[in-house]
Amino acid sequence: MADQLMLLPQAAIDRKRYKPKRGHAGYPGEGPKGEFCKTCIHIVNNGRYGGRSYFKCALTNWTNGKATDIKANDPACGKWEGLRALSIRQPWPWAILNLGKDIENRSQNFKRRGPILIHASLTIDEQAVIDLRAQGYELPTTFKTGGIVGKATITDCVSEHSSEWFTGPYGLVLTDAKTLPFRPCKGAQSFFVPKWEDA
Repeated sequence: MADQLMLLPQAAIDRKRYKPKRGHAGYPGEGPKGEFCKTCIHIVNNGRYGGRSYFKCALTNWTNGKATDIKANDPACGKWEGLRALSIRQPWPWAILNLGKDIENRSQNFKRRGPILIHASLTIDEQAVIDLRAQGYELPTTFKTGGIVGKATITDCVSEHSSEWFTGPYGLVLTDAKTLPFRPCKGAQSFFVPKWEDA
């Protein structure tokens, strides 16, 4: 059997090594090397019972039964997706997701383009909260902090813009902002790959 495996391509070997269950969207081991289900944005924590957490893949038609459970440390499959996140102090993440804030102001130019996750840092910009309320915006009394709250797409980084949200000196132009279920994780400077605290 070992000799036969040596003649197979790596993907076929992984398919034999990691038997896929209904819970996986693809064959574990066919995704990026060094990545796991727990680093994929599609992993869902389905609750904690009897001292352990149960995880599902959002890309599958999973049930609450164990037949569709996946392990957080299973190797990534071919449908693995790990977006980088940008940490922003509230109330700005909330404004991006609820007020149409289409510019994220930054002190330096960035070349990154494409979809990102929006991370709400632990600290809140209290002065910004006061300023937005003074401008007539209705804000919530509390904000979610310390985790991923949404996603958006960066289409450009500009040094001037007609948007009312632009203050500069640079601004990331954002589109397709969407609220996501809150997932706790530690933030970091610049763009970072989230390390999920519930995985």
